[in-house]
Amino acid sequence: MLLRVREIASLFSVSEDRIFNWINRENLPARQVNEIYGANTTEIIEWAISRRRRISAAQFSSFVVPKVATEMLGEGGDSKTGDDKASICRLFAAGLAAGGIVPVAAGASLADVFYVVAERLEIGAAERAELVDVMTARERLVQTPAGNGVAVPHPRYPLLMNLPQPVILVGQLDRALEMGAADKQPIDLVFFLCCRTMAEHLLLLAALSEVLGDDGFVSLIRERASLQKLLEWVKVAWGV
Repeated sequence: MLLRVREIASLFSVSEDRIFNWINRENLPARQVNEIYGANTTEIIEWAISRRRRISAAQFSSFVVPKVATEMLGEGGDSKTGDDKASICRLFAAGLAAGGIVPVAAGASLADVFYVVAERLEIGAAERAELVDVMTARERLVQTPAGNGVAVPHPRYPLLMNLPQPVILVGQLDRALEMGAADKQPIDLVFFLCCRTMAEHLLLLAALSEVLGDDGFVSLIRERASLQKLLEWVKVAWGV
């Protein structure tokens, strides 16, 4: 889906002038077609994560995924009343609870991290192998550090899996990996999304950009806080 400048500005809660500044100075991936600027939804989210720019997941769902409240988030979600914010929080928290924090032994490569994470999913061996292959190939083309020692590897077009709910796994590496991050920090946390639909994938990527924009969440993971404490942080951060 193509986003216009006014929609991108709404996502980031900034002015349209600021968006044009980011296009010219920070390589925000917008293109001019017939004198109108637009940008691909996935590319905008990826840019936000790599720059640690926070996107409003509730704003995202209100016009990028207009049917998300009833199709994905359950009955009663209504973006016009702000109810989506609570629904997105529940979806994110459920995904994190289903996945959790996965310790990864020292000396592991990024492909090893993918294998460890894939083994936690309730999918068949063929799906698991395909997932690892796609993720490894994607990372060779475009590495995905997000700053602050975090990476968010994901395929541009996600493999849609037959899962009971989305899964958010965090690989916690005993020894950090060098991944060419812009801030020069090696990666010790790898966030991994497994979703059932494209809309769900985009929504949770947007939610993750919002969460990672706050150092508090990442600090709790590094301090080995309990899953319950992480889930409580998410609820407080979203004000629900």
